[in-house]
Amino acid sequence: MLNLNLPDYLDSIGTILVAILMGPIVGAFVGLATHFSLGVFMSPVYFYFAGVNGVIGLITGYIFKKHNVNLKTILSTSIFISLIASLMGNSISYIVFSGITGESVDILTKNLLEVGF
Repeated sequence: MLNLNLPDYLDSIGTILVAILMGPIVGAFVGLATHFSLGVFMSPVYFYFAGVNGVIGLITGYIFKKHNVNLKTILSTSIFISLIASLMGNSISYIVFSGITGESVDILTKNLLEVGF
């Protein structure tokens, strides 16, 4: 991600794939392990968000364990996961870091906080 200058939010793709293929428990474990590894090797900020990736794996694995893989399930799960992960991630960011975590999106966050959001 760093070499390509891509946002590091793409780490959830592996968690989602493992959750679909191996189930919710393994998906949650991979999500947690991913963020703990990132916390050790990249930045301690990732430790705070490990639960978000764990929940992504848990929910995705549970849904795809109960439902067939088809376009409807993929789209509805994507929307649901996006909402849950956004709420959790933004809540953690706001409570722990006052909305500023050191990512490029912090410029937007800083500007919104300055105008009263």
